[in-house]
Amino acid sequence: MGDTTKGSRRTLAATAAVVAALLATAALLGCASAEPTRIPAQVVWAQGERVYVASTDSLAPDSLALKEGDLLTLLLGKRVVASGVVVNVYDPVFVVARLSSGSLARVKKLERLRILAERKPVPMLRIGWPGTGRPCVLFPCGQLAPRPPTSTAYRSETLGPHSYQLVRLPGDSSKSPWPDTLSIHLFDDLADQEIALERGELDVAILWPGELSMRMDDHMRWRVLHGTRSRGALAALPARGELSGELLSAADSAAVIFLNEIVFQDDLTPWSRSVEGASRLKDLAASDARGSRRFEVDRYCPGWQDLERFLNMGKKIHPAAGEPAPLQLTYLDVPVDSPDSLALAIAGYSHGTFGKGSVPFANDGPPVTSTFLFAIRCPIVCTPKLRAYVHALGPDALVDMLDCRPAK
Repeated sequence: MGDTTKGSRRTLAATAAVVAALLATAALLGCASAEPTRIPAQVVWAQGERVYVASTDSLAPDSLALKEGDLLTLLLGKRVVASGVVVNVYDPVFVVARLSSGSLARVKKLERLRILAERKPVPMLRIGWPGTGRPCVLFPCGQLAPRPPTSTAYRSETLGPHSYQLVRLPGDSSKSPWPDTLSIHLFDDLADQEIALERGELDVAILWPGELSMRMDDHMRWRVLHGTRSRGALAALPARGELSGELLSAADSAAVIFLNEIVFQDDLTPWSRSVEGASRLKDLAASDARGSRRFEVDRYCPGWQDLERFLNMGKKIHPAAGEPAPLQLTYLDVPVDSPDSLALAIAGYSHGTFGKGSVPFANDGPPVTSTFLFAIRCPIVCTPKLRAYVHALGPDALVDMLDCRPAK
C-alpha cells in the first residue's frame, strides 16, 4: 500500500493537465472502433472495487477519452486480472471505475497494469420528434418520415402512424457509433413529448425552433444541444421587384434579429454567407429596430400571422399613402450550403417565380445589405450522460434524419 500511495501522489500532479486534454477529445471516441483499445493511462489508486485511472499521454494518436459507461480491462503482462465499468469522470483529475470481475488486492505496483478500453455499445436509442399535427411555424410538412443516417445501413419499419423503427442491417460493417436500433416516435403535442422524456420513455427529444421551454432549458437534469438542418433558410428580402434597388437598412435587419431572439429563442442562426463577419452582425443587433419598415410574411409559413404581428408591432395597421412597399419574410426550401441555389431561390421569389430570375449576386451569396438569411437550428434535449454520445453521433445528422418535406 505504501508504494501505491507514493505512486499516486507523484502521478496526480503530473497527469492533471493531460487528463483535461484527454477528456476534451471525448467527441472523437464516438468514431472509434468498438474493439478494446489500449489507452495511455494508468491506475493510480485502488480501494476495494473502486479504481482510479489517470491519463499519462494525451498526445498519443490512439488515445481513448473515457466517459461513463466505458468498459475497462486491466492486464498484468498478458493476464487479465480485472475488468470494470467507468462510473464517474472527474474533470480534470480522476476517472473512477467500478470492478465487475477480478481484484487488484494482490497487485503491488498498479502502474504496471495495462488498460484496455472499449465503448459500451448502445443497443437502442429512443428519439422523439414533432409529428405532422405539430408543424414548424416556418414551413408545413407534406410528408414526414425518418430517414437513416448516411453513415449506417438500416432497415426501416413502420410500427404505427406515429412510430417507426430503424434496424441496422446484419451486413453493415461500418464503425459508426450509431446504435443497432433507432426507435422513433412522433408527437403532435409538445407537452406529451416532454412528459415522455420526463418519464424516461425517450432518450432524446428533438424540437422545432422556439419550442424549448424555460423549465427544460434551465433544469440540471437535461442537456440541450442544437443541430442545423442542411436544407431550408428563413430569408428577409426587399419588396418584390426591388432586389436591385432599395436595400435592407440596419433597422430592418435588427428587426429580424429581434424576431429570432424573442420568438425563436436564438434557435435560428445567421448564415455565414449572408453576413459580413461577427462585428457587422453585432452592429446590426445593436441597431434600433423601431425604425424598420413594415414586413409581409409569406402566407406559405404556417405561423405567418404571429410572425407578421410581431415584426409590425407598433406600426400602423394600414400603411400611409406613398409608404415604401413592405419587406418580405419567407422560407426558402433549398440546401443552405449551396450559394447558387440560395441565389436562384431569392431571385425567383423576388420576380414572382422560383429559380428563373437573374440578379447580380456574388459567388459567395448575396450581401448583407440586400438580404438577411437564417439557417434552421433545432434544439436537442437529452440527459447529461447521453450528451457526449449525442455529440459523437452529430447533432446536425440527428435533425436531418427527420424527412420533413414542405407541402407544395
